[in-house]
Amino acid sequence: MDDCAALMQVYYWLKQLGTDAQQDNVQQVNEMKRVSPYKFHNNPEFGDDFNFINKASYFDYQRTKIYWRNQRGTTPAAILKSQQQKRHLGRGNVFWKPKKVHEVIIIPPLKKCPFCGTKKLYHTRKTRASRQTDIKFTSTGIKQHVIEYRCGNVKCAKCRKKSSNGNIRKLHYGDNLFAWIINLYVRYHISHELICRLIYEQFGIWMNAVYLITAKQRWWSNWKPEADYLWQIVKNSPVIHIDETTVKLSKERGYVWVFATQHTVFYHFTINREADYLQEWLKDYKGVIITDSFPGYDSIPIKRQKCLIHIIRDLNDDLYKNPFDDEYKAIVVAFGKLLRDIIETIDHYGLQKKHLRKHKKMTERFYKLHIDCIHKSELSVKCTKRLQKHWDELWVFLDHDNVPWNNNNAEAAVKAFAQHRRGVNGQVSAKGISEFLEMLSLAQTCRYRNISFLDFLRRKAGIWDNIQSSDLTKFLPYSQARLFMHKQELYNKEEWILWNSEDKRPHFIPQNPERTYKDKGWRDWDDWLGCPFLPFNKARTYMRKLGLRTRRQYVTWLRNGKRPKFIPPNPEEFYNRIGWNGIGDWLGINIENGT
Repeated sequence: MDDCAALMQVYYWLKQLGTDAQQDNVQQVNEMKRVSPYKFHNNPEFGDDFNFINKASYFDYQRTKIYWRNQRGTTPAAILKSQQQKRHLGRGNVFWKPKKVHEVIIIPPLKKCPFCGTKKLYHTRKTRASRQTDIKFTSTGIKQHVIEYRCGNVKCAKCRKKSSNGNIRKLHYGDNLFAWIINLYVRYHISHELICRLIYEQFGIWMNAVYLITAKQRWWSNWKPEADYLWQIVKNSPVIHIDETTVKLSKERGYVWVFATQHTVFYHFTINREADYLQEWLKDYKGVIITDSFPGYDSIPIKRQKCLIHIIRDLNDDLYKNPFDDEYKAIVVAFGKLLRDIIETIDHYGLQKKHLRKHKKMTERFYKLHIDCIHKSELSVKCTKRLQKHWDELWVFLDHDNVPWNNNNAEAAVKAFAQHRRGVNGQVSAKGISEFLEMLSLAQTCRYRNISFLDFLRRKAGIWDNIQSSDLTKFLPYSQARLFMHKQELYNKEEWILWNSEDKRPHFIPQNPERTYKDKGWRDWDDWLGCPFLPFNKARTYMRKLGLRTRRQYVTWLRNGKRPKFIPPNPEEFYNRIGWNGIGDWLGINIENGT
């Protein structure tokens, strides 16, 4: 009877709890503090004794306060480490201040006044300087490289206004260093703090982790046109693979969408899983999309191919759970044989509809024997209803060329994001995840095209590489178009006009770049085609290695046609005010003595 009375008391308490959960003796689960099995918990019943004992057992405590006491005359490891450690230049400063300069770049003087346009300018001798720390890639490795930019001032003789020859205010760290950092962050999933340690250990460059996050965002903003251009390439493709996955933000949950082709990947972030925005994005799309069975894609009026891998996995899982359902087993075995015959044809001939159309009769026969009939088992009925609902969308690839039967391109891109999600899940904002998706879009695109992501960030490879020119739509972003033109090695506007008239210009390069890129980065024709001559220091080093000992030998060398294209014919004009100090300094000789 006592047990029954206790049970009744529990029953009435639970019943009251269901109607009124706000009670003094009730603890809400969502308000309870999460207990970690890896943390020493503070137990008030035992006072501070256990906390004191636990603190004395840590690694650093024993090494600095215990071990060295057993050996007289020794110094604690922590003190010895602090004595041996070099005090880097960044400590106590907001940013890194290098002392040694490896290269000096003098900004060329202005040719005309930026205010009134007159060419009569007075140049001042006083210059301003700014240093930028970078890394240099050589044949023997990577090393620290500090560049000092120098710039002079000019005064207009007409409007009397003063201006500088150029802007020398740059990021404290160079492009190569940021390219190396982003490659580690995106491809190898290394945190900002560990990257700062690597930079200091390998190159001796100090960088604050908080500053790295801010500076990385500023540097990456220059790559946004390239990331946005990837969507234009994807939209121009006849086949688009689409998939989505979840990501936990610091305050809410979001979804990452993947749009992939054979050679390009584009990521997009949304707060919800609604696919309504796809109707606007793919409004004029005439190709085929490959998706899974997510119902959100059904509302898009575009021809769809359902991923057969998802169908196979679901059929196999249900068969594993119900191995004795003979009716269902017969459907699965027949469907597997049908798909295997099709895949064998694809392995032999590729994705060509003239060879795949012969399997349409096989699919019709399977439909009549296994779907368009009455089934008894519950699992068979469920399976046939699903296949019947999406039947036409399962075999779209039989009527088209180069349409895959699976969604592997999108799933591989989702896995690339999932590797990053493991480390930041629940610790990232919507803005942070959107920025990373831009980086990952370019990184994954480089992977699909077999291009080094680091070379791409260093401007050694372009967005047009390893892709058919017909797959590129519209004009390239200015930075990519300029990089393409630099590789053509055209030295002046006249050669550009000749190159354009010979129909060598591809369709993704505009005929009038000064108009197309007027407000998108255009400077002048020298910047568009690339400076044809070496910087002064490198050009002078080249000339000194020739061993020309007199002015007469130098003039003879010029007239014999041995001058390479990267050496100007009139260096005294081209390098005026940016390093030129006479023919003797140019050749490394003493003109007075002729030696």
